[in-house]
Amino acid sequence: EAERAFNQALEVDPGNPNTLVNLGFIYVDSDRPGLAVQSFTAALEVDLDNENALYGLALASRESGASGQSADLWRAFLERYPDSRWAPNARRFLEQTGVPPDL
Repeated sequence: EAERAFNQALEVDPGNPNTLVNLGFIYVDSDRPGLAVQSFTAALEVDLDNENALYGLALASRESGASGQSADLWRAFLERYPDSRWAPNARRFLEQTGVPPDL
């Protein structure tokens, strides 16, 4: 139901980064990382400084099995948002890829 509501909202305002991010997290939660990557990428195209979109993109990449890309995204996230509430998760995920966070 939430997915349908966010898709309807995007019909009215297709470039709303918050709607795209929320939809991306719905896709992550429903095990559709490919769609999540698309949604988070679209959000970042509209709002390059969207912390939640960058975190979501890294998470979706991790869920899709793209560990190399995921590690790069976690590093980028930590460089931009070292004090984020999501930073501990990002560091943990980065360590799980075998790359020391150094941030």
